[in-house]
Amino acid sequence: MAAAIIGAVGLLASHAAAEPSFDCQLAEKPDEIAICSDDQLAKNDLLTTNAFNQAKQINRKRAIATAKTFLKVRAACGSDLDCIANAQTQAVLDFGLLGATLPTPSAQIAETPTPASAEPPQSNPWPDAFSRRDFKLGMTLKEFKRVPFPDSDKSPSAFSVCSNEPKSRDAGYETAMLFSDVLETAGVIKCAFFFVDNISSVPMVFDAGLGLADTQVSTEFYFLPDDSSVQRLFWIQTSGPAEMAGALVPIMTKAYGEPAHRVETWQNQVGGKFDNDVYTWDNSSSEINLKHFGDKITVFNLRHTLNPLWQRFDQILDQHNTEAAKKL
Repeated sequence: MAAAIIGAVGLLASHAAAEPSFDCQLAEKPDEIAICSDDQLAKNDLLTTNAFNQAKQINRKRAIATAKTFLKVRAACGSDLDCIANAQTQAVLDFGLLGATLPTPSAQIAETPTPASAEPPQSNPWPDAFSRRDFKLGMTLKEFKRVPFPDSDKSPSAFSVCSNEPKSRDAGYETAMLFSDVLETAGVIKCAFFFVDNISSVPMVFDAGLGLADTQVSTEFYFLPDDSSVQRLFWIQTSGPAEMAGALVPIMTKAYGEPAHRVETWQNQVGGKFDNDVYTWDNSSSEINLKHFGDKITVFNLRHTLNPLWQRFDQILDQHNTEAAKKL
């Protein structure tokens, strides 16, 4: 059934509105079973298949290549309804670039809610919090998973993977892993974006990064439970070539106003010392911190933090250090 969309022709006329473009009685894979279990995903599947059929009439080779990539991304979602919906949305957009004219399928799974998706939307208690592209500090993990990858022109098939998903332990998805028992115990969840390169005979997984000004740079998203145990975005970690830092300052000043500026001493492993410019923008709920030199002298460090949850995170780390100090 993985190739159903590639060979499907004229299926819209033979299926009911809430049935997908393939025979659910033959569905075996987790993504196919998930689509068959949800009316909205089934409708999205019809839109996606129809978009493919339109695009195939215009550019058969590229349409089939796009469909193959989409099916791999969708399969990687497993039974995650929101992930599948986002993959369907992106696929229709991709087929639209090839000439298909269809509305974007719904990324909101609502008509047949599962226990995970039936919860009402969580409002953001910090409306003035800073954002990194379309990802606002304070947004919930569920909201994050529903946001399409902003740089679809750079990585049209990019998708998110988080540390609480089994896929994060697969080869190629190391950026989504926490590598910290302390963070896991604190309830932190880490997410990042990836894409699959199918140019070689063996598909390869790469970090998609996220555009910062005009450059794709490494970006990681961290979530922490609030007082209601809702996972909220409290920390966005970005890094890129250190030479970008100087150019970023005037751009960020235009967006956020004049920053506070200080100079720290940055020391490398062999004792060399350098002046490290640090710029800070803040508001009532959040902070942006840009350091010319981050972990390495070749890499800048950009950190977005949500103050209330960042303070809670600091308290968790302090408590851990207190307990660890007893074991010296």
